[in-house]
Amino acid sequence: MVFYTCRIEYHMNERLKWTLDYSEFKPHWDTVQVEKVCCGVHGPDDYINTTTYNASGKYVPETCCVSTNDQEIDHPQAKNETLCQEQAKQLQTDSTLITTFVKSEGCYDPILKDFRSYIKTLYMVAFVSGGVEGFSLLILCCVIACI
Repeated sequence: MVFYTCRIEYHMNERLKWTLDYSEFKPHWDTVQVEKVCCGVHGPDDYINTTTYNASGKYVPETCCVSTNDQEIDHPQAKNETLCQEQAKQLQTDSTLITTFVKSEGCYDPILKDFRSYIKTLYMVAFVSGGVEGFSLLILCCVIACI
């Protein structure tokens, strides 16, 4: 499981970098950040020195800002985008800063939690299916032995 965890983390980091270079994939990452109430893979620091945001004077995408309408995935509204960007800038030098306008948690842990839950469900389905199949074979063998 550790191997898969490391691979997931690597792919998430690479996907975020790739997303920043190709804007057509940005909406997908934005959706994750809104749904999971997170920012970046490990936190807002993932956006440090990214040309996409620094060129626009922003430190994180708007979906990293705490929103007033968490249920509205397609059109999130930042509580205060100016303070969000200011806190994101401060986080670059002070990682212990307690934030109220920018999401400080990365998306890695929530996504990993979902992944583990999905794997557990697959294991349970496989176990139950195997048990039903084994029981069916046992019944079949008993029926054949009685004939």
